[in-house]
Amino acid sequence: MELRKPADVVGVVMGDQDADRLQALGDGIQHRAGVARVDEQCSAVVVDQTPDVVVVEGGQSEEAHGEPSGGRMGHDGGTAAYNVRMPALSHQAQHAAAKQWFLLPAGQAVLDSEHTVVADALAAHPVVGLPWLWLAPTLTAEVPEGRGLRLIASADGWRGPMLCRLPLPLASESLGAVVLQHVLDGERAESVALIEECARVLVPGGRLGLLALNPLSPYRLRWYGSGQSACDPSTWRRLLSDAGLTPEPVAQGVGPQWSPVASPSLQSGPGLRASYLQRAEKRAFPMTPIRLRKPMALSDGVPAA
Repeated sequence: MELRKPADVVGVVMGDQDADRLQALGDGIQHRAGVARVDEQCSAVVVDQTPDVVVVEGGQSEEAHGEPSGGRMGHDGGTAAYNVRMPALSHQAQHAAAKQWFLLPAGQAVLDSEHTVVADALAAHPVVGLPWLWLAPTLTAEVPEGRGLRLIASADGWRGPMLCRLPLPLASESLGAVVLQHVLDGERAESVALIEECARVLVPGGRLGLLALNPLSPYRLRWYGSGQSACDPSTWRRLLSDAGLTPEPVAQGVGPQWSPVASPSLQSGPGLRASYLQRAEKRAFPMTPIRLRKPMALSDGVPAA
């Protein structure tokens, strides 16, 4: 959006941003309905954050060059509010921001509860010696023994010993086990693509362990407002089946119910536990050879009685 006069821009509403920066932006000058304006005599103040709403003052010229993409919301007394659409954060960026909750004591209690579960899932190889893949929310936990690769979600994709995006730079049918620990987000296309990639890299007989937050647990009040998402296990079973995997019919609950204290024991069904483990297996149906039937031997004729 291009404006004719510097005084056309009177304020940038930043949502939940620093009040000191808003005060610096207006330099203490109030105009009309308490909206800070830009003083043409002062130097510009740069705010390195993304605005939610831009408020425009007509000044001597009430026209702005180019209609904003969101359209004009209103015009009253020379003041026009524009709904400016800012570029949406990528799924990976949103996901990486949400995973900061796992660095808090409440989130760390969930990860501590799942440490043994993750180690057992990574060791569940159909063939001894196959490498594994662990997609985790943070790098705080210790890496289990064995050959494998641990990656965490970041704004640039997946980060760890290597930086990559989907599709994963791994050969097909090369891994014995995959663990997805709080890295999926509902039915987003990115989550579906990730599950399909995991099915691709697993060998026949390979196993996948999916750890997700339980939407029925009272522990959800501890992650409320942090950007976490929680889905019923049936959602993941359907997506796993669509990817060609065979999920177990019942998930297993793990983690605390309310107090942020690690609880590593597993129970049948999610119950009220903070998270649950959904297992799946990649099964291959081999071709069964069909034995050829011998032709029935018939005589040339039947003797007369």
